[in-house]
Amino acid sequence: MKINIRHILCSAVIGSLIGLSACEKNELNLSNNIDPSEGGYFKLGWFSPGLASQGVQLKINGVRLSNQLGYGFTATTTTAGYAMPYPGGGLNTGGNNKNDYLAVDSGSIQVSLSVPKKGTNEDSIEVVKTSVNIGKGKYYTLIVCDSFPNAQAYVLDDNTTYADSGYYRYNFTNSIPNLGDAGVDFLLSNSNGGGIKVLATDVKYKQSTGFQAFPWVGGSDTLRIRKTGTTAILSTYTTSSITNKRCFTMVARGYIGATSVRAPSISIIFNK
Repeated sequence: MKINIRHILCSAVIGSLIGLSACEKNELNLSNNIDPSEGGYFKLGWFSPGLASQGVQLKINGVRLSNQLGYGFTATTTTAGYAMPYPGGGLNTGGNNKNDYLAVDSGSIQVSLSVPKKGTNEDSIEVVKTSVNIGKGKYYTLIVCDSFPNAQAYVLDDNTTYADSGYYRYNFTNSIPNLGDAGVDFLLSNSNGGGIKVLATDVKYKQSTGFQAFPWVGGSDTLRIRKTGTTAILSTYTTSSITNKRCFTMVARGYIGATSVRAPSISIIFNK
């Protein structure tokens, strides 16, 4: 597959959408650039496990902008199966270690995810289609969760500044669909001591807390999620990659009671 995308390394933006068109088979070509001062910035958070072995293509306003996302990852890899931010990446995902966004026109854009027909850009199975309102100069992540044919999408407002030195910022969101009326609690302990702390509580399905600042103490963090009102831990993830001044989104994902790639888990998206 040939992909020609000019990178714009400005405020974590990697590309422009205007003038991008699908050519023969799976070729993507970029002919023009958006003025970043007139557009906004978009990221996809793909957390829908139903199509983990097939992968999906991202289209904005009918134009394909990605390869097959989530394709080829399994529950036994460190990429944690289907989970993938695009562009850019995060922790416990199939993405990279960058905090990139796509530059898009401001106003309403139509976003669709589909399984393509083999060797083409044509949609074979439409997974989800939604509209996202993009503010000029603003940043957004579209979270896609639950399984086909019931995939759900919701938008996170990523507009935040870098944290002050000695701190980092987290936005917490819950994409686990089968919790009933309960939410998710997010907890943390650090290798430098201090015990387990509750970072956010009772975050409902398809909701988020907004970015909050926390002291950065180095070492490694062990992150946990639990169903609100219970003590049982649904998933644990340990990382030493949470760094000073950076901004992240912590995603609770998967299904209660599921195993393998569909089991409850924690992923982290890089924002700034």
